[in-house]
Amino acid sequence: SASGPEDSFDLTLVAHRAAEDSGVPFLVVHGLAEAGSRAGRALAMVGLPHDRAIQSFVGVAGAPRARAAAASDRAFAERVPFALGAALREYGSVSGRRHDVFDKIPLGESPLVLVGTGPVGDALFCATNELRTRGYDVGAVHLTSLRPFPGPRLVKALGRALAITVLEPADEPLTHGALLARDVKSAFTDALTWMPGFPGIGRIPKLFVGATGSAFDVSDLAAVCENMLADEHGKRIFSFV
Repeated sequence: SASGPEDSFDLTLVAHRAAEDSGVPFLVVHGLAEAGSRAGRALAMVGLPHDRAIQSFVGVAGAPRARAAAASDRAFAERVPFALGAALREYGSVSGRRHDVFDKIPLGESPLVLVGTGPVGDALFCATNELRTRGYDVGAVHLTSLRPFPGPRLVKALGRALAITVLEPADEPLTHGALLARDVKSAFTDALTWMPGFPGIGRIPKLFVGATGSAFDVSDLAAVCENMLADEHGKRIFSFV
């Protein structure tokens, strides 16, 4: 999920390369913050890599590419994490712009963590310093890849947190959270039950799910932090909408 014009450009090239290498189509969701919104960045300067860097990365237009041999859907899917990781690393080397399946700030451990994707994740990154200035020992995770979902890496990065709030742009009533929240919960469940490939954990952080709607600010996020600190009095599912 892309959070701005520059992100959209970069991830489109990465998805193009990863799709060709894995034989699996990719979908890049171009998130757009409203111009009058208090969340995310409504305006951004976009810098594009040099044409030669782009051509060295994706190849010359119209050049033939090797075709993947026929295989089952599962066999194709197993190539995707490696193809995406390789494309992200190579794009960083040719463009000088680093991307990963998710980013986390600060790099150290924080007892409270906010998780989002697209413009919501971008807004969390922008607000984290202010929240820490206000006295909240909080970190933020901005996910770029929902498929493949980086469950093992995410659990390793968040497993020591006391409480995590997953913020979604839209509400899904009658569920236990929208797509991102369900994937985060599933990843921690797999880790707790010692699923192969996942880091083993002995506990799951307290998980909260919130729907932000189209606009939220630092005061709203401070209220989310207070909600995580309220123990059994905190709302596990809430909505700003």
